[in-house]
Amino acid sequence: MRVRLFEKIHTAVPYAAIYARLGYRKGLTRLTAEQKKQTDYLINCALQHLDVRGIARIMPLREIAKDRVVFCDDVAFNSVSLARLLARSSEALFMAATGGKEVAEEIRKSVRAKKIAKAIVFDAVASEMVDDGLGWIMSYYNTEFRRQNKVLTGRRFSAGYGDFLLDNQKIICNTLEVKRIGVRLTSSCMLVPEKSVTAIAGIRNI
Repeated sequence: MRVRLFEKIHTAVPYAAIYARLGYRKGLTRLTAEQKKQTDYLINCALQHLDVRGIARIMPLREIAKDRVVFCDDVAFNSVSLARLLARSSEALFMAATGGKEVAEEIRKSVRAKKIAKAIVFDAVASEMVDDGLGWIMSYYNTEFRRQNKVLTGRRFSAGYGDFLLDNQKIICNTLEVKRIGVRLTSSCMLVPEKSVTAIAGIRNI
């Protein structure tokens, strides 16, 4: 199956999720008007440095065992958790999203300049917007799948969680050709730019 590129992903700004990531708890955390104003200002500044892009590929499933999943092109993973997620699926959606180089560099510059509040807010904004980018990709495919009586699993799984080891990032990145959205993998299997993420979701027949 061919790789599909999403050059520009635009989603609503998830202010509630950003504030939650910053530690704000409704009814428990109190912010002064000035603190709220400054935080919103930094959020909007961070948005100016974001370039959310994505890439995805549908992969047919060949075999699912208790602790192993095999796709076409001999792409295989050893993971009980992933096998459970894909248990009732015939295909899977491999996907990746990135916030781009600029926002990652702004976070690094803020840390070096000891502008910690700015770095923390920018990090939270980038993390949530990239996560929403994956959500946008899933919604895009779900719209197509409805016409085929298919649906994506509500959950998605990323390398590095549970028994789905981080080393699997290599296979996912190669399968997706993530360099096409400006993402590369380090020798320790970390994504660069840092505000990038990959995931797998199952595709089920309704």
